Amino acid sequence: PYLFRPLIYERLLSQKFYAEDFVPEHAFIQLYGSIPIGDFFADYAVYTGNAEASYITRQDSRGGIETDINPNFEFLSGVDPTEFKLKLFGGRLGLRTRDENVAFGVSMTHDYNNLRDTTRYPSYTLSRSARQLLGSDAPRIRIGADLAFRHGPLFFETELIKVLYDYERAERLKLEIEQSFAHGMVGYDIFPALTAYVSVQWGDYTFGIDSDYYVYSFGSAYRVNDAITAKAQLIMYEEGYEEEGVTESAFSHDVTIKFVFLGFSILL
Repeated sequence: PYLFRPLIYERLLSQKFYAEDFVPEHAFIQLYGSIPIGDFFADYAVYTGNAEASYITRQDSRGGIETDINPNFEFLSGVDPTEFKLKLFGGRLGLRTRDENVAFGVSMTHDYNNLRDTTRYPSYTLSRSARQLLGSDAPRIRIGADLAFRHGPLFFETELIKVLYDYERAERLKLEIEQSFAHGMVGYDIFPALTAYVSVQWGDYTFGIDSDYYVYSFGSAYRVNDAITAKAQLIMYEEGYEEEGVTESAFSHDVTIKFVFLGFSILL
């Protein structure tokens, strides 16, 4: 029912939270299905896909990003030139009731983070130690869990993601580069056409400096008809940095941003 999506999916914050760091964006070969087990369905999926999008971009002379659309960059759109070991591999196992009022699952993916793409990590955002991590491919494993349930007009959704690295250079420098994300939302259908909800999000990022992000949100959605939904949402975004190591960065310690969103979702 929301307008401002969870951090890792929200394009308004795409320069800070790269979706490809947390979730697989493209699965070009996928096998999936469901197996009935009594009152439940067991869901499964296995898939493979291209490496993250930064592997098919490059930096121009002014520091901007060029993609495979550039005629001088001879890769067809969507073609991934990376070697096989850099590809994405993953899967998910889930269980849901036949009425779909309860569903949960776990997932895992393996690929690489392109630390050769230094445009994503401007030098002023990194400590001197963290800059030594750039210029290579970092093996990455994402572990996720999701849970959703509904009881009458009350519903709840949550998602947890942990991004782990098996990166020898980081271990040698005793640097943590793990990432975490958590999102929870509780909603209630006041009337069949009117829904209200509250949500909390948290993100942790430890590439160079330890930082935490929190988002608190309250919103409502009114379904005018099957095609049009009016929505309103209030959001407070907070960002803070730990003291250790921040002296090497030009970033401030704390940031608070407040948003007010009004809009319509229209299905054509």
